[in-house]
Amino acid sequence: MDVEIQVQPPPPAAPPDTPPPALTPIISSVIPSAAESSPPQVSHSVEPATPPEVLSEPPPAPSEYNPPMELNYQYQIQDEICLEGLDGLTLQALWLRLGCRPGYSLGLSDNAKLFAWEIIERLDQVSFYKLKQARPDLVIHDRYQHMDGDLGIVIEPDDLPEDIYPFCLVDDELSAVKGSCWTYSTRKEMEKVLNLEEAEALGGKFVMVGSQEARTEALIGEDWDPLHVLGVTATQWAILERVGRARYQGEVTQGKLSLQ
Repeated sequence: MDVEIQVQPPPPAAPPDTPPPALTPIISSVIPSAAESSPPQVSHSVEPATPPEVLSEPPPAPSEYNPPMELNYQYQIQDEICLEGLDGLTLQALWLRLGCRPGYSLGLSDNAKLFAWEIIERLDQVSFYKLKQARPDLVIHDRYQHMDGDLGIVIEPDDLPEDIYPFCLVDDELSAVKGSCWTYSTRKEMEKVLNLEEAEALGGKFVMVGSQEARTEALIGEDWDPLHVLGVTATQWAILERVGRARYQGEVTQGKLSLQ
């Protein structure tokens, strides 16, 4: 006996995202439609990247170094006084040093000098002294203005400015002062009650000197170790003062104005 078995195909399944008919009005009232929930589509046009420019030669270096403008005038003025060493410096030398200092933007007008003098009067680590003999004016010698065009070396001219700071070693253990100053035992300390006109009237006899601590900070930096500085001899300190007094020129070991 033959039995015929017919397999009926299953009914078509409902789409998975389609809710049952009875729940359609309830769900549609809670869940927003796709058009309402999706954020607006913004089309961005992407431009093709341009290849980097190939430089055949390096860019030219700037002709002059332009340092950033410094507005801490108290630091600038005290730094110039202390870098001159134990000899100190006159008002003429101070204006010359400040005028050559990179980044000094105050200027050298009468009002600027008066403002700088008011700062100097309030510097606790700067003292005033009066010399017995007036010190000559400071002349800054730029050795790099005298170069041999063929050899590229510095040539020492015949007419050199006078060295107004002759070497005289100072090692005062009582006051812990080191350096070089040929008027150390003859100059007289003055009270800081002068105005600018009175100080200018003294001319080369009026000098301003930074304390040993302030001069140490100017030469070594503010993070100096007292134990290391204590081991520096007076001769070594005098050499450091010469280097600091040279500023951006540096010191040489040969020639009339050298360390010799």
